[in-house]
Amino acid sequence: MRMITSMLFLIRFLRYSFLFILPFGFNFSYAQTEQIQSEKALISLIEKANSPEEKLEMIVDYERFYGNLSEDGQEIFYLGIELSKQISDSLQLSKLYRYKAFDYRKSNFEKCLDYNYKSLEISNALNNNLESAIVCNNLSELFFSHYQENKGLEYAQKALHFSTLANDTTEIVNAKKGISLFHRMNGRYEKALAIVNESIALCNSINECPESYGLKAFCQLKLGNRVEALRTYLQIQREYTLKSNDELASASIKHHIAYLLHTSKLYEQALNYYQEVLRYYKKTNYKPYLSIIHTNMGCVYLELNDVGKAEDHFIMAKEYGKSSGKGNEASYQFNMGSAALKGGNYGKAKEHFITAKNILGDRMANAKDLKSLNIGFAELYYALNHLEMAESFATDALEFYLDQNMLIELEEAFEILYLIHTKAKNEDRAKYYLVQKDSVSDLLYGPNQIYELTRELINFSNENNSETAEETAEAGYEFWVNQPLYWSFFILSLLLLTFTIVRWNAREFLLIGNNKNLKPSRSQKSKKSTLSSVEVNELSTRLNSLMHEKELYKNQDISIATLASEMHTTNKKLSVLLNTHLETTFYDYVNRLRVDDVKMRLMNGENILSIEGIAKDCGFKSRSSFYRTFKNQVGCTPSEFKKHNCP
Repeated sequence: MRMITSMLFLIRFLRYSFLFILPFGFNFSYAQTEQIQSEKALISLIEKANSPEEKLEMIVDYERFYGNLSEDGQEIFYLGIELSKQISDSLQLSKLYRYKAFDYRKSNFEKCLDYNYKSLEISNALNNNLESAIVCNNLSELFFSHYQENKGLEYAQKALHFSTLANDTTEIVNAKKGISLFHRMNGRYEKALAIVNESIALCNSINECPESYGLKAFCQLKLGNRVEALRTYLQIQREYTLKSNDELASASIKHHIAYLLHTSKLYEQALNYYQEVLRYYKKTNYKPYLSIIHTNMGCVYLELNDVGKAEDHFIMAKEYGKSSGKGNEASYQFNMGSAALKGGNYGKAKEHFITAKNILGDRMANAKDLKSLNIGFAELYYALNHLEMAESFATDALEFYLDQNMLIELEEAFEILYLIHTKAKNEDRAKYYLVQKDSVSDLLYGPNQIYELTRELINFSNENNSETAEETAEAGYEFWVNQPLYWSFFILSLLLLTFTIVRWNAREFLLIGNNKNLKPSRSQKSKKSTLSSVEVNELSTRLNSLMHEKELYKNQDISIATLASEMHTTNKKLSVLLNTHLETTFYDYVNRLRVDDVKMRLMNGENILSIEGIAKDCGFKSRSSFYRTFKNQVGCTPSEFKKHNCP
């Protein structure tokens, strides 16, 4: 598998991608203000101040902008605590604890947590909703950065509650980012994107919430919208990082672009970006970021079949990620298992995979990690010729990826299933999975997407003279566009063939995702079949009676076989009726009836069931399938339709 070994590192990356511009609610542009030359000079100024209130205000401002863990810095902090207690200024005391927590964010999780808890206790006692919202957002980000996603969600929800009471847009946006992060960590990218868009709608410009735009781009990427994701990243570069000269934000955006190139299989170009970002992270010595970048680079080297370099990077990632606990250890075990598998050491690979699985356990919060691990096991058992076990692991992962619409992972699941059935000499099943894999690959890596990606980078480099972007764009353009003529003809022919197959068969499965039996469509067989006009009229009458009067479309498990049986005809004849005479596919036909029913009930103002409840009652099996199908057919979301009856 070309990207199987990348699976768990994606989890690590997305968990930290949330923090790339405003860690713990502070803007790094503060670092660009005039620096106080020494803590001793500040102490001298404090001694000359006229009142305890003035002294305390100076100390709080110092902690806010420049606080550090030096001996003199600690002395100033403790003086601030003493003064705030002396004059009974609890709000300033809460802020002092909050700012000190920020100082420990890189070095000491327990102390950072303790100071935030102290700050939250005081702000709650004061009923200061804004201060409580800020601290809860800080705690949320802290827990997420240490793989404690449930605690992260808990405090993000608390932050949303307090910030709503305080009517503070900034903290509402930060809270929504945390909730979005939780959904992304669990593979629910559509839900995450919806929440991020809500937060962006609250901002007047990108300068108010650049990190939300970063989250939007990441979700777009995971949903297969690579060009849109790149455009969003470059928008952040144009409108925020280049204007603000924020080095951390710029490095983080380059990290995201490197990942995009990585998942677009432009590995050498991705490495150029990763190495540039690594140099900056080494300067800041922020260990969680260093852990992420080494994991990413290790996965790229695995794709380039350089197992030695990959293992070196994974070991470095483990070293830098020590404070991150079990999440980091599970990632290390999985990646080392993938390296061992790539190197042909199957016994060692199995040991690593089993260790990773034991660390993850069976918690739902680890569902995505576990499904990624199943793909690793599938590849391992495929290599060992235990094909039934390999198929079991791969199919389990496939069902999860279909439900969550995870295209990158879907391609890998289809590929391993194709290889398994090819080795088992099950020709029909192998061909089926190959069609599905090629269809997803075309969506993800087709020349049009890669061409658009490279043109976007070329345009950006022309605007900003970005040497790395220029090199990457030219390399990608040369690779995909300037191939010899016979390659262009071959690719064009392959695309035409793929399009024909997808049009009549694979699209049903990929867009709807309701066929859990995964049986090859009859339309894959190229035999011609016709119906007489009498048969067409008779079958159409039976079909309308069953679907409109008996409402068989509400059966979530309906298939072409069950419907044909109800109509007392064959699968083949029903397929010909739908495809040739009604010019549709089985699932498009069924889902059109389902959507029409949902629309009618929404227009009638039904309030007994929620929108999702109505969808299930109308036959949709999964939430993601319903929302995707509804928007494709109607042109707007169900909520928008309910409010405005949009066409």
